[in-house]
Amino acid sequence: EAAPPKPLVTGNIECFHLDALAGHFNNDGISWRANPADGNFDFPSRPNGASLIADLLPKAGALVAVPGNEAVTFRFPDKDDRRRNNVLCDGQRLQFAKPYEAFDGVWFLGACHDGARSALLAIDYEDGPAQGELRLADWLSKPAAGEIDVLRLSARHTFDGKEEARECGLVAWRVPLDPKRKLMAITLPRERNMHVFAATLT
Repeated sequence: EAAPPKPLVTGNIECFHLDALAGHFNNDGISWRANPADGNFDFPSRPNGASLIADLLPKAGALVAVPGNEAVTFRFPDKDDRRRNNVLCDGQRLQFAKPYEAFDGVWFLGACHDGARSALLAIDYEDGPAQGELRLADWLSKPAAGEIDVLRLSARHTFDGKEEARECGLVAWRVPLDPKRKLMAITLPRERNMHVFAATLT
């Protein structure tokens, strides 16, 4: 079970960073210029793939605000070599510890490889289950309606370790929650083209 997240108050919104997500990280999608072949964002079924450039991303642990919703922040993950830094969604369950609390929404920071994706995630309230839609843009595409561009990079590392001037990035997506119901758990979709780097409850 994940310990109750500690709130960070920004403006009039409390952000609860789901740091327990790191326990489910199963992909390294980031590489440094000093070791460009380290990461593999877009071809995780093979040894080599393209990746986000660590040098262009926020520092590990930095709070990244959602444009237009600056009171909502994500805690950016570790970027060290050979460290997993995102979740390829495959039904991972984020179970919260008692006492359960109610929230207005859960925000996700991520992107997909091989095209945008939309999938249902499971929401377990204390009094019963529900579902919500998780939608993320392809990392090489602009965000669609409802998605918010958070990190936009001017280049990426290719599968053979070269730096390619091709725009890529991560977007934010909000899944509404019922603020009158206490949240027990969230289960990610089984959609392994979806990468989630961070999540925040508000």
